[in-house]
Amino acid sequence: MEETQQQQQTIAGEVAVAAAPNKPQFERGRPLTLNLKRAGKSIQVRFPSDEELAKRERAMKTFYRKGSSLPEFENLEEANHELAKSIRVEGDEVDESVASRIVEMVLKAVPDQPELVGPKTYRVPLTILLNIPTVHVLREPSEKEIRKYRESAVWMGDLKFGRQEAKTNLSAVGDFYDKLSVSVDGYSGGKASVPVTHKSAAVNALLSQMNEEKEADEIDPEGF
Repeated sequence: MEETQQQQQTIAGEVAVAAAPNKPQFERGRPLTLNLKRAGKSIQVRFPSDEELAKRERAMKTFYRKGSSLPEFENLEEANHELAKSIRVEGDEVDESVASRIVEMVLKAVPDQPELVGPKTYRVPLTILLNIPTVHVLREPSEKEIRKYRESAVWMGDLKFGRQEAKTNLSAVGDFYDKLSVSVDGYSGGKASVPVTHKSAAVNALLSQMNEEKEADEIDPEGF
């Protein structure tokens, strides 16, 4: 195997990518070395499994205040600490002071605006760790599919003291993405190697775009 293929992926500060002869791709099994300069730590980690990501989701609590779309979290630091410890391979020990930063860097998934590329088909760009550009081509779901998805993927608790708890079923999110997925780019293992957190980011971006497009609909006042 060529030396460049054996080079370890490294994240330093924000992101640093080892030189590679080909377009960078996400490889779930490759180790990541995180150089946390402010903390003076160097830690090698692996990308978490979908089961570990679901466990983190269950451990933390998300709340929304009445009239606000901004989430509030409980147990977030503890959940991040447990996940960061579980994915550590070698290097410095993981403590609570760096755990959330590790999770933030590894789980990076920033969507760009989806683009309609065919009949009811959208191209969703997603920038992930190491600034790797990925593309998810998804078909447009029907209103019935969206309703069933929200019923299975999102649980909203009772409103108490002005706050309402929200829980996300990542397994349901992954299943919904799989039904919509047409193709992916930027993943060495194809569709099977897309993490559930990337699936969630792509689905949320698609649904947000669809909602924006619906808001442009209007009734012609001249015909009223």
